[in-house]
Amino acid sequence: MGTSTIFSILPNDFLIQLVAMTGKSVAGMFWQAVTVLWSGYWPYILLIIVLIVVYELLTWNGGWHYNSRNGFSPGFNRLVGSGVFALYSAIFFAFIHFVFGDSIYLEQYWPYLVHALAFPLTWLTLRKIGFWVY
Repeated sequence: MGTSTIFSILPNDFLIQLVAMTGKSVAGMFWQAVTVLWSGYWPYILLIIVLIVVYELLTWNGGWHYNSRNGFSPGFNRLVGSGVFALYSAIFFAFIHFVFGDSIYLEQYWPYLVHALAFPLTWLTLRKIGFWVY
């Protein structure tokens, strides 16, 4: 029988495990932390997201920081884009898993299919609602 690794609850080990599995961008790290910590800390995570949105709305087209053409900071644009992409990816993976079962994890082409669907759909959605103006 093989062994499996679970998260350690010791603060030092937990942080090392959390940092080791994060994405390479700030937005990727943020969404990775959200998915790992959601079950235990979802009220705090929602509060942080609400505070980020409120801050961006208060500084929209303001002079506090650099703003993109849509009036929001580039970091917030990346956060929204990566969040919508993660949402679409999760929906596609859930649908494919529902239709084809656990065997999808044995095939190597499913992630490419999900990305091929989620990337353009993210762009189309954010462009159609007017969030991405470029």
